[in-house]
Amino acid sequence: MQPSTFARGNKRTRSNLKTLRRETHADKAPKVALRIQGIMLSLKKHSVSDIAWLLQVHRSLCPLVDTELECT
Repeated sequence: MQPSTFARGNKRTRSNLKTLRRETHADKAPKVALRIQGIMLSLKKHSVSDIAWLLQVHRSLCPLVDTELECT
């Protein structure tokens, strides 16, 4: 089994993502909000399988792109 790849970021990154997530909820863009939530979970070192389970999406819909997780 290969080691998991996690998104990288600092406190400012998390703050920016939280702001973007609030904006996407206000704009009624649920898919974008879900992707941001997936990246935030990856920053907290959750595995891709865990993130898929937490967001209630199929594992194949959470591909790793470089070091960022993107859930569609």
